[in-house]
Amino acid sequence: MTFVKRIERVALAVPNLEQARAYFENCFGAEFLPEENIEDMGIRYQPFNVGDSRMELLEATRDDSPVAKFIKARGGPGVHHITFEVDDLDAAIAEFEKRGGKIAYRHTYAPGVTGAKRSCIPKTRSAC
Repeated sequence: MTFVKRIERVALAVPNLEQARAYFENCFGAEFLPEENIEDMGIRYQPFNVGDSRMELLEATRDDSPVAKFIKARGGPGVHHITFEVDDLDAAIAEFEKRGGKIAYRHTYAPGVTGAKRSCIPKTRSAC
């Protein structure tokens, strides 16, 4: 049994937000929401909808941001993270860890960015 309700969004780390935005707008008809800066993490954040699905573009605003480190380590852009919706984050984390998962860090976002949702980032280098 899963504790995950649905995939809430997929985040893509990109080196150039404007180019990525143009690609998703032109090729998929993406509808963009207001862009925001997550200053404490050094990230430009651009959420958008494609049909009934939510995605987001992440661009580093400084070299020490998680997005800059991700792009450098990977050698280019890619899927940075997938956000899962759960009913109870603390219970979901406990279940995830019980199943052998490890958490890299937790973060509480500013109200303007995601509605003050809390999140955790699983520590993994593989899909299993």
